[in-house]
Amino acid sequence: MNKYSSLAGCSINSIELNKIPLKHLMLLASMSLFLDMLVANRFESLLGFGLAVLGNFCLLKQQEATRLFNLIQNWGRKYRINIATLLFCVVGTVYFLNYMAFPSSAQFFNQTQSWLESSFPLSANGQSPNGDVNIYALVFNSSGGDKRPQSLMCFAHQGSALIKKLSAY
Repeated sequence: MNKYSSLAGCSINSIELNKIPLKHLMLLASMSLFLDMLVANRFESLLGFGLAVLGNFCLLKQQEATRLFNLIQNWGRKYRINIATLLFCVVGTVYFLNYMAFPSSAQFFNQTQSWLESSFPLSANGQSPNGDVNIYALVFNSSGGDKRPQSLMCFAHQGSALIKKLSAY
């Protein structure tokens, strides 16, 4: 018995761990991912569960899985498509769209607005010293104070407009 075999008063023999079949561990992982999919209700959970089901299929039906992967590989060769790149682009696009659809944190916007107002104060009538309108309220009321779903395109547009405005001076 080596010095790493006992953990918190329990003795675990490495031979006992080797007796658990991989199929059972994969099934347990699939059930855990299914539970996570039900509780979290996110796309990542669905994708993880789908990959676990595919892994279980590959373990249980190895000959059919080999034929399926060969069929996919031959299809890619026939049409000269790199399947790995295509799969990466599809999954990346879905993750990107999922990220863009997630609502932003209104607390972040409120803290940023209060910091900007305290760091760069406006005059008493709500205008900047050169007579412009209150840009803080204009930007932050349209960009997330009401917890609407946000996109980075809105901020990219506002950032480019700000850079153009600053470069004009």
